[in-house]
Amino acid sequence: MHAHEEPTKTAARPAPLPVPHPSAGHAARPGTAGLTPESAAALQRTAGNAAVARAVGQVRQPWQASGPAGTTVQRMPPKRDRDTAGLERGDSPPPRRATRGSTKVFDLDKPTLTFTSAYDGPASQRLDADQSIGFTQAAALHNPAGAPLSPASNYHFWQEVTDSNVQIIPARSTEGVPSERPWQQDGPYKPPYNNAVIVSDRNAITFNDDPGFSTTSKLTAGYWLASYSVSFRWKVARNTGAFNRGAPAWTSGVVTHTLTSDFDPESPDAPAPIRARAAGDRTWTVDLGATGDDA
Repeated sequence: MHAHEEPTKTAARPAPLPVPHPSAGHAARPGTAGLTPESAAALQRTAGNAAVARAVGQVRQPWQASGPAGTTVQRMPPKRDRDTAGLERGDSPPPRRATRGSTKVFDLDKPTLTFTSAYDGPASQRLDADQSIGFTQAAALHNPAGAPLSPASNYHFWQEVTDSNVQIIPARSTEGVPSERPWQQDGPYKPPYNNAVIVSDRNAITFNDDPGFSTTSKLTAGYWLASYSVSFRWKVARNTGAFNRGAPAWTSGVVTHTLTSDFDPESPDAPAPIRARAAGDRTWTVDLGATGDDA
């Protein structure tokens, strides 16, 4: 029997150093190989812990900056906003947001004319009292939406009138006396719009009117209004300087108010009904590109 031999002792190997493992979804940089736990253990068995440490320092992990080998610099991903993220995905830049000023579209050749009216008087007529018998109305020229300057700066706007009436003066005769006026400029309703019955502001020029026998022209006692008819039309032209009624202009359709009241010579002091009909309301789109009448 051989002399007793001590069994050969194998030096204890140190425990493997922990090796960072790439996160899921991260690939090793091109040209380098990331260490896996298996390859690290094999390297440790053959070359020791120092070699593993060196290998770890020489291999740049995905989260390390590209500095000198063995130097780990922690980097935070750059902060991205929604637009940056979209560009990284290859999306087109977001469209430029339209501003109020960039979307304004207007046509100075097409202002709008509105008209409103109503009867403004008693239900019956009397011979023995002063009475206001007539109508009330407003004609307004409006700028196109978004148009610069005021309507007074953009346009010449004026009102024309024609009327007729038959009056009876029983103290003189029971026969009616007719009166008529042809088309003509209607008083102050024209540029420069500086009369109290006109409102000219940033949005419109408004002609306020009370046609008939009212306000300063009441029908006085002893006069009987047998019939009355009054018609209006409006003209619009671009403001290119001094106002000229003879210049080419767009012309509105005609509106007409009418009323009648029967006089009874057998009972002159008896009230009689007034049958009145106002012209109503109208709206026109003016077209200065095609001047002429517009019914």
